[in-house]
Amino acid sequence: MSSIRGISIIAVLVACFGVFAHADETTRAFESELKLPDVPRFDDLPTRFLLRPEFHIPEPSKFLQKDFVELFVRVVNGDYDDEISVQAARSLQRVAQEKLADPKQFADALRTRLQKSTSRNVRRSCAMALAEVGDKNDAELLAELCLPGDEVLCAALEPTLAEWKSEALLDTWQQRIQAPKKYSQTLLQLACRGIAELNATQAVSDLLNLAASDRTRFSTRRVASEALGRLAPDDAFKLASELSNAGISDRILAVLLLNSATSEDALTLAEQLCDDREDTVAAVAWNTLVRLKPERLLSRLSVGKTHRDPNVRSAVVRTVGLLPTVERCDLLSEILSDVHIGVRNESRRTLQMLAENNAELHSQICANAGAVIQNAQAAWQQLEQSLLLLGHLRHDAYQPACVPLLTHERSEVLVTAAWLLHLMPQNSLGEAAAAVAATHWTEMKNDSQNYPRFHALDEQLAFLLHVAAYTDRTELKSLCAEQFSKQSALHPDGRAIAMWTLGELSKDSKDDALVGQFSERIFDDSEIFPEYDTVRCGSALAIGLVGGKIAVPELQRAHSTYGVGGIIGNCVSTALRTLGEEAPPAPELEPVYIQDWPLHPTLKNRGNSESPATEVNGASVTEETE
Repeated sequence: MSSIRGISIIAVLVACFGVFAHADETTRAFESELKLPDVPRFDDLPTRFLLRPEFHIPEPSKFLQKDFVELFVRVVNGDYDDEISVQAARSLQRVAQEKLADPKQFADALRTRLQKSTSRNVRRSCAMALAEVGDKNDAELLAELCLPGDEVLCAALEPTLAEWKSEALLDTWQQRIQAPKKYSQTLLQLACRGIAELNATQAVSDLLNLAASDRTRFSTRRVASEALGRLAPDDAFKLASELSNAGISDRILAVLLLNSATSEDALTLAEQLCDDREDTVAAVAWNTLVRLKPERLLSRLSVGKTHRDPNVRSAVVRTVGLLPTVERCDLLSEILSDVHIGVRNESRRTLQMLAENNAELHSQICANAGAVIQNAQAAWQQLEQSLLLLGHLRHDAYQPACVPLLTHERSEVLVTAAWLLHLMPQNSLGEAAAAVAATHWTEMKNDSQNYPRFHALDEQLAFLLHVAAYTDRTELKSLCAEQFSKQSALHPDGRAIAMWTLGELSKDSKDDALVGQFSERIFDDSEIFPEYDTVRCGSALAIGLVGGKIAVPELQRAHSTYGVGGIIGNCVSTALRTLGEEAPPAPELEPVYIQDWPLHPTLKNRGNSESPATEVNGASVTEETE
């Protein structure tokens, strides 16, 4: 901890001077929204080129044609084969779930068919659809179907009835836990959860017996313990005290019994179980206290961060997130090196959240990350996470420290360092980045895809080409020009970025020969090996940057060939606007109706309710009318 603090103080001073030293050098920093997945991978980091608005194609709105609902209702009401009726009921369940139509249109039909049908599958499907409709007045009707012989339906309906706070099954649930040997584990667990949801304290003694019984399976005792802890914390504490000195399973149950603890004695017991010799018991206790009283874990943070169980180390991260200080943020910075990918990423996300919401912590968090990437001895996991953190926070004071990391032995580090540089490129670093790009491209060509780090260098080069474009490194023009060949070893997205980079490096040159080469890429529609769309897009954008006599005609031809919509059309329109030309308006997205249903009205009967007909998985089924 002290070493991090010492390095961080120096890093704060470096940052203060670095901001003034590099603020004027940063060129065309990325300012749009940047979303990282919870666990970013080095080969799937967001790329500025592909985040351009031209590559964002909005999804058309979807709607359900009313004749589909009419069809489903007719089938439910009609005398059809059970299989077709089941499909209709399931379709109505989906309509209710996705809120595609007003459930009032079909709720009565489902109720009627449920009461009249003798088919178990039809009744089950209608019941599940009614549960999705969400009318609490149907509770009694649905409760009648929750029988021991149909656990599938019980599992589907009982949580819904409990959520509705319906007491229709309360007596049934109590009967189950009073005679547990008569019922399956699934039904017992459903009963425990339902009783807890209804706050039925009259069942506490039965829950106590079930949780304490060593003849009952652990999975059921677990649910009973959670319910007991919720309904009767004092009784749960007494049982937890007895179980805390027993076997592993009993000690886990002891923690679960404390899941709603508020008394000092109960919290003390949970705290003691955090030190249990078994990792699983300790992990459950840590996570329980994080939720109940995280203040009680503060004295254990330094021990918890080195615990064998990653769930304990994760609990340390969440505790600091709830009760942050500067010193505890130093602890999170250390956890960035955790060997467990989930723990170190959770620590980074927590630091991001704290930095964004607390101005006092922001500078220290950035300083810690800067200190890490300046430390050649830092673990690669910590380097990667610190680079991601600085990128997310758009903090550019430590960009020079990225350059040595471009040749790091770990793929995760050398790619992520290039990613950070491409987000906030600095003129003073362009030459060094270009030199690394040229060296690595030579290695890739010489060893092709057998090179051990080929994939990592392929990813890295895409980011370094951005840096070259933004810092005007014309020495990489020849490298970019090599990407005109479809046989290039570079990934298609990398080739697309190379096209755009070459356009940036040749901006306003009005080189018709170069425009011709870009045009060849756009119109390469070879039947065997056509050009990739992203490469066409990069070439179109490059034409707009280069200009010249044939630029506008070629772009207009691209619109005529590939249309105005889509990513190619969007990039061509952008290129035209760059050249001062007016681009045709993008086509409006027409709503599309949802088609993936098991039942379809036949085309000849669309809109004709007098002669209903359906297609079931391609087969036409017609209802006879008088």
